[in-house]
Amino acid sequence: MYSELQTRKKSIEFVNCMHKLIVIIAAVMGGLWVQVSWAADGPIDRILEECIAKKPTFPGVAACSLQSEKLWDVELMSKYNVLMMLLSEDEQTALRKSQKQWAHQRDAEIRLMQTIFSKVQAGISNPIQGIRKIGSITKDRVILLSNYIQMVESSKSASIE
Repeated sequence: MYSELQTRKKSIEFVNCMHKLIVIIAAVMGGLWVQVSWAADGPIDRILEECIAKKPTFPGVAACSLQSEKLWDVELMSKYNVLMMLLSEDEQTALRKSQKQWAHQRDAEIRLMQTIFSKVQAGISNPIQGIRKIGSITKDRVILLSNYIQMVESSKSASIE
């Protein structure tokens, strides 16, 4: 339970850290009009795409991306909890360790992005790429956990048959 609370606390810290990065990027770019065409792979991506269509300025894209990241964070916790229920005690320990290491890596990546964007500011040729990378970090983890869930469920159903 304590580990899960720590993971949730780290997720909240990550969202706050990401928000700061997006604010830095938005401040640098001001009201720049952007053309963004992200493929809609799922409901969260469609929400992001619809939001960007309504707010196509750089600050609008930044706000939409923050909203999307919060949704991905909720989805991440959901997939993590589902996977935990499917695993043995030893496997749960391994997942907790992996999730904790992933969260540290994610946070380090965000801190690096903040440092780079705060230093290069006006020299950023395509700041959308930075926002895109932030959004993909958690999404990629959700996809990975979803794949694990499918593998475990397939394995369990194959052993029943």
